[in-house]
Amino acid sequence: MGNIGRVLGFVGCIGLLLAMPRLAHAEDLVIDAHGEAITVPLLDGFELLSEGMRAKMGLVDPPGSNNRTVAIFVARGLLEKLEAGNPPARMRYLDVQVPRKHVWQTGTRAAFREAIAMVKKGGLDGIANKEFAEQGRAGALGGVSNLLHEGERYFVLHMHHTGNGQREDVGAATVLVRARMIHLYVRSMPGDVEEGAWASDTAKNWAEALVAANSPTPASLKAEAKSAGGFWDS
Repeated sequence: MGNIGRVLGFVGCIGLLLAMPRLAHAEDLVIDAHGEAITVPLLDGFELLSEGMRAKMGLVDPPGSNNRTVAIFVARGLLEKLEAGNPPARMRYLDVQVPRKHVWQTGTRAAFREAIAMVKKGGLDGIANKEFAEQGRAGALGGVSNLLHEGERYFVLHMHHTGNGQREDVGAATVLVRARMIHLYVRSMPGDVEEGAWASDTAKNWAEALVAANSPTPASLKAEAKSAGGFWDS
C-alpha cells in the first residue's frame, strides 16, 4: 500500500460501511461511518449537492480511490444554474470524505498523533500529486504547505494544484471524532491566489464545528485509547 493510503486515506483492512447521508435538520448532515453516526455541520452560504448533480458534473470518486466522498456542498444559489446545465466557470465547493477502510475498527488518539508528527516532518511531500491524480484533477501540483492549523482533534493542511493555467487552493482538514477519521476539503475559486487563506481558515472553522457537534461517548473514548502500533506498516 502506498503512502497516500496511509496518510491521506488512513486506510486498512476493515471495511467502512456508509449509509446514505441524511439531513437531521436544516443545519446538519448525518452520516453513518462504520456504525457511528457523525453529525456534519453545514456551513453558512452552502447547500448540499444531490447525488444526481454530482454525477452530472463528474464529481465522482475514481475507481480505486482510498476515500469515499459522502457529501458535496456548493455555494447557495448555484443549484438552479447547475440544474439548468449552466455551471459557472469558477466556483467554490466543499466535500466530506471518509476512508474506505481502516487498519483498526476505530481511529485512535495514538494514530492521530502519529499522523500529525509525520506531517510536521514533511511526510506529505511528494504525496499530494498522487492525491490530486486520484481525485481526477489534471495538471501539475504546486505542493503541500507546512501544517497550518492544529487542534486537539484536527489538523489542517494547505494544498494547491495548477491545471489549465489556473491555480486551485484547497484547505484539507483531517478530524478525529468519536473514534472515526473524517476528511473535510474546502476548494477555492480557481485562479485566485488570495483564496488560499479563505480555504484554509474555512477548513479550520469547519473542523472545529465538526468536533463540537460530536461529543465523545464513553465507548468512543475507550476505542480512541487503544494502541496504534504498526499503524503505518499496514
